[in-house]
Amino acid sequence: MSFTPTSFIRSYISTAKVLEIQNSAGGKVFTLSVCNYQKSFVDNNKLIIIQQDNNKDKSYTLDFADNSQATAALIRFKDTINTLKINCQQLPLSPPSPSQTPIPITYLQYKARQQAGTLFVAQWYDVSDTTNLLNLGGATIRLLAKAVDDYEPSGIVLGTKVLVTVTTLDDTIQRFEEGSQKILALNNSKITYDTASLRLTATTGSILTAVSSSNIEINNRSTATLNNCTYVTIQNNANVILSNASQVTISGIQQDLSTIGFNLQNVKIDLSDSIGKIGKEVKNNPSTITLISYKDATDQELRFTTSNNTIDIVLDNKILTANGEFRLFYSGAGVNNIINVKNTAGTILYQLNDTLKDAWGIFRFNKTTGLFEFVNLDFTKNANHTVHVVNVSSAGQINFTLPVPATDPTKLQMIINGQDQLFGPDFTYSSPGNVIYQNRSFSLNIGDEIKFIIY
Repeated sequence: MSFTPTSFIRSYISTAKVLEIQNSAGGKVFTLSVCNYQKSFVDNNKLIIIQQDNNKDKSYTLDFADNSQATAALIRFKDTINTLKINCQQLPLSPPSPSQTPIPITYLQYKARQQAGTLFVAQWYDVSDTTNLLNLGGATIRLLAKAVDDYEPSGIVLGTKVLVTVTTLDDTIQRFEEGSQKILALNNSKITYDTASLRLTATTGSILTAVSSSNIEINNRSTATLNNCTYVTIQNNANVILSNASQVTISGIQQDLSTIGFNLQNVKIDLSDSIGKIGKEVKNNPSTITLISYKDATDQELRFTTSNNTIDIVLDNKILTANGEFRLFYSGAGVNNIINVKNTAGTILYQLNDTLKDAWGIFRFNKTTGLFEFVNLDFTKNANHTVHVVNVSSAGQINFTLPVPATDPTKLQMIINGQDQLFGPDFTYSSPGNVIYQNRSFSLNIGDEIKFIIY
């Protein structure tokens, strides 16, 4: 979200105690109290504003095109604060006296009195939200004013007995306590936004539903259902259902992404191997499809009962920090079937056909290129092979002798500590049974286990 230094502060009157911040498109982003302002500073191209909220510091970050624009915005913001700060001085007047019964008033009238500092202290007001600014269906709320300019009164929704705290600065519900459950906005909250919101937080056992919203934080055992949302942060044992999300950061939890769907963009995960689609799946008579893997390893069997089919299998990995590996297995009674295994760039990595039936084609995700690559073929399901296991006897060992010659060296497999090596780049073979290890990316150590599968 971008801001312009000449227009990020909305127009205000000289007696204002509140500033509204808007983006470059003129949309309101948040409201802050001049009287609660603490400090502001520039960090590269960002303007950081900190104000006190419920005795805690709360920060806002505004992005500008560059450092010079952010600095110009800082100067303008501080000048504005200094101009309006005089409005925060306490007037030497005795507070108005409360009446014995609640005073009927509209929400807009309450806001006008709050801004003028003419509320009765310790007075109940039956506030009717006739314009539904608080998104409570126009309900009447009995609110208690604790100061002549109380901008965050608490009370009860008449008829439903829901306890609420209203913030008149930006017309939001900061507390929503329903029935016998204690549900608060930032502490065991229950919030539903059916329309777009620009800043939502659910923490410590909260429940949040949001649509087409941005800048959302879900943490500490909270639950959320988010649809078409951006800039989402999920952390610390949160339980979140996402649909069509983008700019998502997940940290401090193990998140099951297999049920989310695949309309995800710019997802960042701090786990080295992310939970996702794992195990084995069989597709009967498949057509051209895209297969998506998240974690080592996914076994995909393609079983044909029909013949003369040519299909494309595209391999993809939506979570770029995850370890993705596919093992494709062509089987069935069908004949003359051709399977073109491709990466998302459209390159054919390998072609599986009748001669390669009952062989696993192994494809591994390259985190550097962001594409899948062909590794080798695994014929271990066939009976006509020999398995030879040996341990490295000396550090840096590169020469090994097989107990039987390989009749087809291209099918020879070398597996080091469970990791498949690629014939050609990683090792070579010469008759009658000599293998030379030549992967210089890492050296072998004493005790490393090497398994040879010989055909």
